[in-house]
Amino acid sequence: GWVRVVDTGRLAQSPADFGEAWIGHRGRVTALAWCPTRPLLASAAADSTIRLWNSETHALVARLDRHWGKVFALTFSPDGQCLASGSDDTTIRIWDSDGGDDLTQLRGHEGYVYSLAFSPDGSMLVSGSGGGTVRVRDTRPVHERWTARAAGGEGARLAPRGSTDVQ
Repeated sequence: GWVRVVDTGRLAQSPADFGEAWIGHRGRVTALAWCPTRPLLASAAADSTIRLWNSETHALVARLDRHWGKVFALTFSPDGQCLASGSDDTTIRIWDSDGGDDLTQLRGHEGYVYSLAFSPDGSMLVSGSGGGTVRVRDTRPVHERWTARAAGGEGARLAPRGSTDVQ
């Protein structure tokens, strides 16, 4: 797989106008995320890897390969210091975006992790899975705050951790 960055400020007239392809993944690219604080782009793929790219030089900065399943979700923390990734191995990993160190692994979803988002202040991370759950975790320190579980396709509501009052 490859990543192509397009200058949206100008109209593309030919394939060359779509920019240089950044080649590195062995599977199709499944997720992308820009770092909000510096020129860093994260790409994830069906080859179970994440790559960090310098978006100005197009150089590969790091290859992250601790997931054993396809990576479907990526998001940077608002301060740009951490990258969260979600996979079909049902885990979330938090990475140091400077060097790519694997900081922690979060478990709890029963299905593939398809979506991730940090709160605007970075104090919480929310994740959604194919198992019908949404989990909200505090990030300082990391622990689960809320879980929502879809019941019969009728939607879900949030309940405190440990509560059995989820419908």
